[in-house]
Amino acid sequence: MMQPAKQLDKLYKTAMLSFRQADDARIEELRWSIAKGEKPRGKVTPQDLAALFSETESWAENTFTELRATGFIEHKLTHFEWAQYRGQENQRDIDFLMALEAIVILELAKVQAENLYDVLTPIKSMWSSRRQKLSALGLCFKAQATMSRLIAHIGEPELFLIYSNVARPALVYAWASALDDKMLTDLSRNTKRLIKALGTGDSQAAIDLHSRIRSSYPRTPTAQS
Repeated sequence: MMQPAKQLDKLYKTAMLSFRQADDARIEELRWSIAKGEKPRGKVTPQDLAALFSETESWAENTFTELRATGFIEHKLTHFEWAQYRGQENQRDIDFLMALEAIVILELAKVQAENLYDVLTPIKSMWSSRRQKLSALGLCFKAQATMSRLIAHIGEPELFLIYSNVARPALVYAWASALDDKMLTDLSRNTKRLIKALGTGDSQAAIDLHSRIRSSYPRTPTAQS
């Protein structure tokens, strides 16, 4: 039987594999349209996808599965619909993520720094990368990866699965679509400061910085460009 730590590491890596742009430019454009609250809306089936893109049934089935797994299509008891990421539709999801992350951050801030080496070291490495400037989506993916790794460190596979089922890529696309340059700069700075606060055990600073990070997620309808 796999040890919890190894199982969580595998779950984390598997979850992060989906945090990337779509290979098909048409699907990537569709993702952004959904994230911004633009069309399409309403019910959707694989057959609709096939017709929309003039593709085969096999292609549509695979694409439908991928869009559902990443949060762009949602199950509504009797049918599937295009997900909505503007207004109050996903307020409950964001509140859930914020609450769970806050609990974990408070607990981690109480732990001695040397005992956080395994979780903080890879996060610090992720943020100290000297790569070229990230896109809004790339930066938000990295911020979400940070939060996911903190959740994984708690050591509860079932909890991580529940968390990652809410923190899906589509939610991150919606986040990225709402941030301007200043907000992106603040997001990067605050996430780095959060990591530092955890390392020094400053729980008040950590929870304040976490609140700033998550409060940048769109909570009300925004004007469409």
